[in-house]
Amino acid sequence: MPRSLRKAVPWAIVDSMSTGLLGILTLSILTRVLNAEDFGAIALAQSIVILIQLLTSFGLTEAIIQRQGINALYINSAFWLSTLMGILGFLISLSIACYFLLGTSELLLAALMVTEGFSCLFVGVNLVPAALLDRDLETKVVAKRTFAGKMTYGIVAITLAIMHFGIWSIVIAGISQNVISTAVLWSYTEKKPGRGYSIRHAMELCKYGMPIMLENALWAFLTRVFNLLVGAFHGLEVLGIINIATRTGEVIANVISSVSNRIGLPLFSSIQDQPNKLKQSFKVATEMVSLVAMPIFVGLLLTSSDWVPLFIGKKWGDLVPLINVVCIVWMVSFTRVFASPYLRAIGFSKAMLLPALCGAAITIIAVYVTQHLSPIFVMTAWGVRVLATFPLSIFVLQKHGSFNWKEQLSPLIKPFIATASMSIAVLAFRFETSALQLNGILNLFTSILVGAVVYSGIVFLHYRNSVKAWRDAAPA
Repeated sequence: MPRSLRKAVPWAIVDSMSTGLLGILTLSILTRVLNAEDFGAIALAQSIVILIQLLTSFGLTEAIIQRQGINALYINSAFWLSTLMGILGFLISLSIACYFLLGTSELLLAALMVTEGFSCLFVGVNLVPAALLDRDLETKVVAKRTFAGKMTYGIVAITLAIMHFGIWSIVIAGISQNVISTAVLWSYTEKKPGRGYSIRHAMELCKYGMPIMLENALWAFLTRVFNLLVGAFHGLEVLGIINIATRTGEVIANVISSVSNRIGLPLFSSIQDQPNKLKQSFKVATEMVSLVAMPIFVGLLLTSSDWVPLFIGKKWGDLVPLINVVCIVWMVSFTRVFASPYLRAIGFSKAMLLPALCGAAITIIAVYVTQHLSPIFVMTAWGVRVLATFPLSIFVLQKHGSFNWKEQLSPLIKPFIATASMSIAVLAFRFETSALQLNGILNLFTSILVGAVVYSGIVFLHYRNSVKAWRDAAPA
């Protein structure tokens, strides 16, 4: 690979941390000036458009990253195909907008579908150059692009929200982000796609990518179609409440997932012909992500009664139970975050379709069963899909990757012990200080401090002799 993993990871972390902090700041301000129905309407439109983007992507990003021998004809063919699919996605968005306008008289949703549909064009044009950056682990360039886009989004969204643009502050900010991100991406793209096109080369990439596209669409089903069904069965206000809860967890989750998603497939693909090193890399990567994700989401759960009113506003205090469910879902999900990249790297692009199908089915059942219940039951039912897909993911990796289930779970033992010890310490501290009635900020700060000290101490004891082994697992 053009860049070593050791050089790529720091920039991926910088990218994730900076955009995560911007995301927290933006969400913190938007929740204070927008209402639940605003979030519900935008969630509905964005969910439809994201599904369109997934269905028109053909899995080309993963196909470009995974393929060992890729020449200009492959790149050109993929670019023109993705551009064509971007135009098709925009036209589909326009058709749905016409339905909202003429069929249901929903003028707001029709306008949102048009404006959000523009993102399909940007995705189509940017897919190939972005995939090539990820393939080469050019995380420094990716970090600049992401930061510029997120910074633009935050400034525009916050400014317009304060100026009482309401829901349009999010829409206009999204368009501005796409424009800036595209400009930065293409300014760093040295080899521009040419006019050459080969149907055969495009089909080769699609043959590998189509199952991945279907899998991604099914996993998106868990959130995006879930949003559509909640909007249909429960209304925009309930959808807005659930959307805020999930977005709160996503702001933190995206910090971790953007690193793992960006590193996973390129890393595993580069050593796909070295089975022992591939397995060791999977275990090390899983353990490292779990070491970060477990304490963060458990910590967020334990202190949610303090930080929710502080960061997203007192009027959203009732969201604490919903956010706790989201934290549990993300914590468990990150333990399996590298299963799909591992299987894709060794050529099994269809392997994870079974867990995705099961998760999608559970999502539909969850919304239907809870249609007359309060949002906490809806969110809990949604979280059940993690319990169902977790063992399936282990089974699929054992079957297709020849990866024993005990080996898959072994990287989780030490992070679990450290996180459990941290939880006991934090709960004991909060119980002992409950009589003091500390204010929210002080209680949050001291809880974080106690948790960080205990967790860091246990991690140091467990891993003081493991750093060399981790280094050996990473390709140079």
